[in-house]
Amino acid sequence: MHSLTLADHIIFGLLAFVLPLFAIFRVRPQVSKIPQQTALKIKLYWLNSGVLCFGGLTIIVLWFLTGRAWSDMGWQLVSAEWFPEWVLIMLFFLLLYMFDTFLSWNELEEHPAASLLPKNWKEFAHFGSVVSLSAGFCEEIIFRGFLIAYLITLFEGSPGVVWIAIGLSTIIFAVLHAYQGWVAIVKIALLTFMFGLIFVMTKSLWPVIILHFAVDFIGGFLSTVSAIIGRDDARLNSSNNNRNLEI
Repeated sequence: MHSLTLADHIIFGLLAFVLPLFAIFRVRPQVSKIPQQTALKIKLYWLNSGVLCFGGLTIIVLWFLTGRAWSDMGWQLVSAEWFPEWVLIMLFFLLLYMFDTFLSWNELEEHPAASLLPKNWKEFAHFGSVVSLSAGFCEEIIFRGFLIAYLITLFEGSPGVVWIAIGLSTIIFAVLHAYQGWVAIVKIALLTFMFGLIFVMTKSLWPVIILHFAVDFIGGFLSTVSAIIGRDDARLNSSNNNRNLEI
């Protein structure tokens, strides 16, 4: 296990204290006020992806400069040590996600972060590619690759150190999504906890990167389809009302 540096502690401080406070008191109150303009939303998608890429690149540079093994971050093939347990967790994750998506289908427009989701195919083209890829790769590098490794090293020798690392990284990641509402925080915490388990069991970033990308891509796709169906239904109802008036 590598030794921690001042840079590690600074990054952890940003992730654990500064960014969560920013998400709760700055981002969350403004999310619902975002104008529904395609050009603006696309700019926000690229800005968000740029910030994530900067964070992921910072971790990679730190790893390189300190001479750490890339396998410590999870850049390796999946370990067979916990097979097939981690596969079962992945399947359970997918079932849970699909079940929640099915239950929430009619409430997508009421989601606290609905204003950020794509509402047409042009927006989805950027969300499904740029946002999904940057979240899948960069957030996993930061919150699984770096944060879990950092916490395991920080609490090395403590009983249940792996569970501490997974638990704390889960809480931090969930609170950073406070702009999506408190119900979403609980859901994200549950799903992210499984991400942490999968990462620790497989010792690889690849499974969680793929899952994370899939979750964002599917979420953006469903939001787009829901918005289009809603507009079509509204036009149909309006047309029917006009016909009734004419009669």
